[in-house]
Amino acid sequence: KGNWDIFAMPWKEQDPGWGELVRISRGTLPDIEPHVARAGDGTIYVVWQSMQGRWSQIQLAYLKDGKWSEPVQASPAGSEFNYWEPAVAAGQDGRAWVVWDRYGTSYDVEARSFLPGTGFGNVARVATSDRMEATASIAVDAQGRPWVAWETGGANWGKDTGPLSPRKNGSVLGDTRTIEVVCLDGGVWKAPQAPLQFDTDPLSLGANSMSRPMLYASAGDGSIWLTFKRRYSRQARNPSTHWETFVTRLEGDRWMEPVLLPRSAARKSTRMSIAERDGRLWLFWSSENRQYGFMSRPRGHRVIAGSIPLASLTAAQGSPALTQYRPPAGSAAPVHTDESGDLRAIRGWRAKLGNESLRIVRGDVHRHTELSPDQGGYQD
Repeated sequence: KGNWDIFAMPWKEQDPGWGELVRISRGTLPDIEPHVARAGDGTIYVVWQSMQGRWSQIQLAYLKDGKWSEPVQASPAGSEFNYWEPAVAAGQDGRAWVVWDRYGTSYDVEARSFLPGTGFGNVARVATSDRMEATASIAVDAQGRPWVAWETGGANWGKDTGPLSPRKNGSVLGDTRTIEVVCLDGGVWKAPQAPLQFDTDPLSLGANSMSRPMLYASAGDGSIWLTFKRRYSRQARNPSTHWETFVTRLEGDRWMEPVLLPRSAARKSTRMSIAERDGRLWLFWSSENRQYGFMSRPRGHRVIAGSIPLASLTAAQGSPALTQYRPPAGSAAPVHTDESGDLRAIRGWRAKLGNESLRIVRGDVHRHTELSPDQGGYQD
């Protein structure tokens, strides 16, 4: 009561209907952002973000042989960092891979494997540059290799960018994003030879901004699929912003031309799913029935499903062409050389005013987020 927890409920095909409701998380603070995957041996994995005291951690539980395990902590024990938005995927051998982003002085992407009876592998630091690297997705291919995708923003993301700031070497919260993809091949993180690119629309501010990647490894033909959101911002009498969802797949040494999912104009934070059944690839996405005259305003919420027979697609030309992943060099000097000390100082500051003790509370007072009906997620 008064708390967010994670529950599961099975659908019974033989006797159509929902089975028993099972509570998986039991923390006293909110447990949010669940993500689920099924391994080839039938094991079901669930990961989520769990608030534990001052810090946000990642938890994992699994259903094996009809019984749920107790939750275990996937993020490193005793770590004083915040871990966000986990995703999980599993291979044919039953091994799960979990990915999340972590905030130290910037957002980084980490991954870790898990196998019941064996436990967790070492934490792999996948993306650790000074840029913002977050909202990661993961898939495991037929060879058991984990693939990770994430969105990348600028260095010093969200730091010292206001109009009164004497320093301008930070990146605004709504800045342009790109998507990076890597694969752990032979113990080395490698990237596709062809980077994921999209033609820039000169009439749309920030149209080359791509966010919310989601990977899927097909069990049918072994291909790697990727969906992502692309931002469109229109400067006019009624300026507006929206995101549309595209799907592509890796074809040897190139990415397939991205295909727009119909009526997918929506907020950036809407989610989607991919599944495969009887030789068809199914996609499920959100639609908000937006109209071109004012695209920043949702008019109705729907879930749309579409599918394509995998056999109708031209076979990908060879295995994915990979090269060693080389993150870009540092792009900006740190804004705060002692960020933890700065935080302690500002959180501990007090001023007496009569009988009252005053403190500093910081937050956005005017920014156009994806929920703003006037502009809907502008580049600020």
